[in-house]
Amino acid sequence: MAGNKPGPARFNWTIQKIQEKGTPDGDCLIWTGAAGSGGYPMMRYGGQMRTVSSVLVEMRDGTVHTRESPNKVTRTCGNKKCIALDHTIVKTKSEVMYAATQTGATLRFTPDEIRAIRKEYDDNIYRGAQRDLSIKWKTPSRHIWCIVSRRLYKWVK
Repeated sequence: MAGNKPGPARFNWTIQKIQEKGTPDGDCLIWTGAAGSGGYPMMRYGGQMRTVSSVLVEMRDGTVHTRESPNKVTRTCGNKKCIALDHTIVKTKSEVMYAATQTGATLRFTPDEIRAIRKEYDDNIYRGAQRDLSIKWKTPSRHIWCIVSRRLYKWVK
């Protein structure tokens, strides 16, 4: 009869068992298991696919962090594949986004490239300069405008 047989017992994860699936890399512990589409370490926990960092925080602190939570799990080292418990912290979404813009973690261009784009634009202001720069740098014209008007990369002088 289908459905009457019990399935295999669920695996009981512990912090130690999770960290055994990592390989040391300097101070970090790099996850060797599955990764999601964004490259974040993923594991099945409690019948759901979850990020390894959120599972570690849940085991350590007893709090569950989901996508809808106001607080986000992040790493102090900046390596999204790191599962070292001492690198895993909880911040508000605002703190995470502020840190990303201040450190340049969201950079598509290097600071030198940003300076070059701004200099080229300032040296060649003509109708179509923005479009020409967008073709040269392979980015949308709107992105070029945000760079030269300092709406993006404000911290690059």
